[in-house]
Amino acid sequence: MRFITRNLLKIFVKDSEEFQKPEVRAKYGYLEAWVSIVVNTALSIIKLILGIISNSIALIADAFHTFSDVITSGIVLAGFKISRRPADKEHPFGHGRIEPLSTLIIGVLLVVAGFHFLQNSFTRILHPQEVKGGIRILIFMVLSAYIKEEMAIFAIELGKRIKGETLLADAWHHRTDALASLLIIISIVASHFGYFIIDSLLGLLISALIIFMGIKFVYSTSSRLLGYAPSNEVLHRIMEESYRVKGVENVHDIEIHEYGEELRVSLHIKVEPELLVVSAHQIAEAVEDRLREKLKVSAVVHIDPL
Repeated sequence: MRFITRNLLKIFVKDSEEFQKPEVRAKYGYLEAWVSIVVNTALSIIKLILGIISNSIALIADAFHTFSDVITSGIVLAGFKISRRPADKEHPFGHGRIEPLSTLIIGVLLVVAGFHFLQNSFTRILHPQEVKGGIRILIFMVLSAYIKEEMAIFAIELGKRIKGETLLADAWHHRTDALASLLIIISIVASHFGYFIIDSLLGLLISALIIFMGIKFVYSTSSRLLGYAPSNEVLHRIMEESYRVKGVENVHDIEIHEYGEELRVSLHIKVEPELLVVSAHQIAEAVEDRLREKLKVSAVVHIDPL
């Protein structure tokens, strides 16, 4: 898959190694989203047709699960596009938080879809029905599982490069679909031997998996939107770079606000009390410039006497 990833990046993202730039980062998101939309649309249509033919609730549920990937990829596409908009009067800090918001929407859609198919699976447990499926359907489902796992790896590779949580969420969406395809293969084989209830039970399992992943993304992105505490690593790097500026005697009260990939930092530094205001101000500006240059963060420094 890495070979395919490299070639797709070479074709569609010419400056792919400069992924720290916002415009390049957005191209990564566009690439993953469009590949996902095209492949998932084809897979969902085929699964729905086969699900109706074979009378498999698990396969029909998986078809809608796959189609939900198309919707989530559309959200990914819109999220990366909107996040590139510059700051305006209504959004003075830019639109970077649209990315975690996109992930939150993906999580909610997963939960809703999961509960819908959970209900259908319970109904089928009470009223079991035969699931039909020949060798062609089995071969297709094996192929589908393979394709979806490759798409998950593709999204993870791109997501890790740009540290994009939305792409990583989309990757897990692909991976749950791959697992669902494997479970459907089991249900078709079991039904062939007369165990019709296996399809409904696996439908429950797939639904529970969808709900679990949805809740996981809702929780993680809600925490991010509310503003979670920065990691010790980030705090250490900010303090380390600040102390490198001559005249800084102490660093404290660091606050970090996240707007997508942009971090805005406020911190207090202590300087010698006999310094002139101009000199102290120059030290504060030097700290702001260093943090901007070394850590790519926008900082506001408050001066305290030692």
